Amino acid sequence: MRPVPALPNATQAPPPKCTEALDICAKNVDHIEGVAVLDHNSHYRFSDIIRSEGDRYRYDSVTVLCEPRYRNTLLREALLRSSHLNGAPLAELCGSAAPTSTACGEAVEAAVAQTAEPHPSQVGWARLQGHSGPSGITLSSSDTRMAARSSALATKSHTGKCFKAPLNTLVVPVRMGDV
Repeated sequence: MRPVPALPNATQAPPPKCTEALDICAKNVDHIEGVAVLDHNSHYRFSDIIRSEGDRYRYDSVTVLCEPRYRNTLLREALLRSSHLNGAPLAELCGSAAPTSTACGEAVEAAVAQTAEPHPSQVGWARLQGHSGPSGITLSSSDTRMAARSSALATKSHTGKCFKAPLNTLVVPVRMGDV
């Protein structure tokens, strides 16, 4: 992968396509007690993306929306709920399909992959920073992304896809980048 330019309006090509979302490739993803561990993952920077911090939060946001390996993640769902493409909510690309469905994932990935910044001939490139750009992808404000994250988490809780830890369980949040 190319080094990340330091200029605020710089662009960067996306990394090679990841296909771990495909069932046949599932063996390529390590799991620890049922939790998928994405090795060599420099894009799923939850806090930086939600808070619009760091040198490349826009680029990483576009990558999370574009790559199959991020389907069904909390960050993808928050971005899907809060971002727009050419003025329309990105979630509309799902039609009647559930946001966590393969059909929705494929529709979003295909639409985002066809965008280009800073020039239409540079399909697959994204600016490193900023809420909007010439591609038509608009990221919401940090507050809106935070609310979308909370809503996505509440939905997962109400549907039984995540649960509150029992009182006798020690929960240790680990920032994997620091390990």
